Amino acid sequence: MFLVHNLRFQNYPVNAICVDEGGELAQSTELMKMCHDSLAMVVQTTGGHNLTMNGKVEVTHKTLKQMTWAMLVSVGLPDSFWCFALQYAVFIHNNFLHMSTK
Repeated sequence: MFLVHNLRFQNYPVNAICVDEGGELAQSTELMKMCHDSLAMVVQTTGGHNLTMNGKVEVTHKTLKQMTWAMLVSVGLPDSFWCFALQYAVFIHNNFLHMSTK
């Protein structure tokens, strides 16, 4: 919810949220109600476990997951630190030179 409000504040049009059909978010009536009532958004579902529907996002998620676990394993931290490692992985990923940001 915070993310949607923040994106709209920055003039990014956010009208829908896409969730995996096989996941718990697609089956959540609370999410559907919040998106519809509070955020005036539509919840769209993609096919479950289908990378062709959202492959670009899945690649980024896979990269961030690998970066996160690599950081945790390399320094020997327990899984309870994954949220901090993920934050740092996102920071690194967002500030890394990509082909699209040349």
